[in-house]
Amino acid sequence: TTLQSALVDQGVSKIVLTGGGSKTSGLIDYLQKSLSLPVVEGNPFDNISYPNILQTKLKEMMPFFGVSVGAALRGLQ
Repeated sequence: TTLQSALVDQGVSKIVLTGGGSKTSGLIDYLQKSLSLPVVEGNPFDNISYPNILQTKLKEMMPFFGVSVGAALRGLQ
């Protein structure tokens, strides 16, 4: 597709979805097939330590916390 070519020409190698829309059923698969690029759900908790007991809940909620986690981490700099 034209969009896929433009993305590759710009050096895009992966799409990272964030926000509540990233939870839309089938969106990741659709984008991967349409763009022929890997598509993943962003995880703002990737480099943050937390108790294992929270893992399941955070995985559910992670798309909704990107801005909050980013702002909190920026405040620590």
